[in-house]
Amino acid sequence: MKQTFIKTFVLIAISLSLTACEKDADNDIDMQSFATLNMMNEQNGKNYLDKTDIFIDNANNFSSEYWYIADLDSKKDDTRSGVPFDMTNIGRHFAVQYNHWYEAYKPSDLIKFPSGKTAIEMGATFYKFYVCEAIPENGTTKGAVVKYSKYTASSDVLPPFNTFIGTLEGYDTMEYTLPDGVEYTRFNDNKIKMSENDGKLKIETQNCPNGDYAIDLRIGSVYTTIVFQVR
Repeated sequence: MKQTFIKTFVLIAISLSLTACEKDADNDIDMQSFATLNMMNEQNGKNYLDKTDIFIDNANNFSSEYWYIADLDSKKDDTRSGVPFDMTNIGRHFAVQYNHWYEAYKPSDLIKFPSGKTAIEMGATFYKFYVCEAIPENGTTKGAVVKYSKYTASSDVLPPFNTFIGTLEGYDTMEYTLPDGVEYTRFNDNKIKMSENDGKLKIETQNCPNGDYAIDLRIGSVYTTIVFQVR
């Protein structure tokens, strides 16, 4: 009888959590495509967030050995599905907080620009997830009800990844029109000079070795790569 009561209590708690989650999150982002996961902590089954290695440890923290986690707080500046939010607060351990947003990224998909801003590669996959409520039993917390969705990083402004912009020969010059507000990487090679004027990126080569050269472009939290060839 007691076990039946406990099971019923847990089912009711989870049901209420899902309802609260939909209500709290609907104002921030469309949750229709989100899956629901009962994430159990280390002592109670230890399952993972979809295809990541993110789990809840016994101290009630999201933890990971490989993936990066971003703590987004309960407010977001950008709710577009393919655009990650601010990446200033990323790590591998964050407290599980309810009515709270997080994101997850593979480290190999991220780079840091000269400004210190971090961005994810266009076309890379990442997760948005939201903590609805705790999963209680006998006065303890066994895990959390989490809603999550997998996205592909995208930008309405940046060109497609690995866009080819032209070929240079020997001592040569070309110009590329930059999207508004873009940050770009600079070459340390003294045989390649880059300068910007009136929204145009001027690239000058001075007898460079033959091959393909890449320039990374960032807007917000997404970056892409443009490529030129020297021959």
